[in-house]
Amino acid sequence: MVDAETASLKKCREDMYRILGNITEADISDFGQRLGRLEGKVREMAQLPNDVLADKRADVMALEAELNKMRGEKISVLPEFYDRVIALARDIKGLYREKSKKGGEYIVGTWAANRDCLWNISGKADIYGDPFQWPKIWQGNTDMIRNPDIIHPGQKLMIPAPGEKTSDEMKAERSYWRKKRAAEAKKAELAPGVAPTENAPVSAPTAEPASPKGK
Repeated sequence: MVDAETASLKKCREDMYRILGNITEADISDFGQRLGRLEGKVREMAQLPNDVLADKRADVMALEAELNKMRGEKISVLPEFYDRVIALARDIKGLYREKSKKGGEYIVGTWAANRDCLWNISGKADIYGDPFQWPKIWQGNTDMIRNPDIIHPGQKLMIPAPGEKTSDEMKAERSYWRKKRAAEAKKAELAPGVAPTENAPVSAPTAEPASPKGK
């Protein structure tokens, strides 16, 4: 009776191997070893601090790509591997971390050497990576910056944490552009030799606050 059941199980397994492309015990052993090594790499990486993991995003993507390649092999559906592969995919997904962006300080350089203005500073990859966030820096340093078009080399600016502009920051930005347009319109009206007309165009404001004073 036992021999008959054993023979039946063996035949079922042989049939399964044939369906999966005539795989062999050697193929199964090789897959198991590769899967074990990948599991070990994931366990090691899971022990790293979040900030370190954030810097290793490319490594996590490589692990995910390696697992996806293995999942494409028919052997991966064998009962001894299926649950391990599913669990490993979940563990790898859990390794992804976003780089934590914290506020800090920035010392203003010169326009000649650094092209520093609030627009350009905000656009730096290690600040916000988005020049349109310049009002955050302005509003975070109103004790030093009265006019966002004017910053000075050597000023130590506090860089607020990234995020959506606050209502106060957006209000300050709108006020800045209103005043800038009004000043340019007035300048155009006072320009000698230019007769104002009803539909005289007003020059559009530049996309960025002016450069810092000093060379």
